[in-house]
Amino acid sequence: MHQDLKKNKYKIFRNFLDKEEIRNTKEIERKKINSLESKNYVEWDDPKLWELICNNKIKQVLNNVFKEDYYYMHDSTVINNELGNELTWHRDNTCRRMGYF
Repeated sequence: MHQDLKKNKYKIFRNFLDKEEIRNTKEIERKKINSLESKNYVEWDDPKLWELICNNKIKQVLNNVFKEDYYYMHDSTVINNELGNELTWHRDNTCRRMGYF
């Protein structure tokens, strides 16, 4: 796995998430899409998102890839999004909630 990531810069994990994890991801996406205008749903306050972020399978992959500490940068997107859309995928500024990088 590590060689594939080094060579191709990505790795596809087929059947990585189970049915419940996929269902939770779709539910988070639906809530986010429904609240884009009203802003009444914040995905990082949703325990189901944290279950996905803290998923042991994901942590195991990260532990295999990174031999040093790694950090979650408090930014998650679960929306199937088009490039150029108003939602961004990068994190190079201060966390608006916590006030630091």
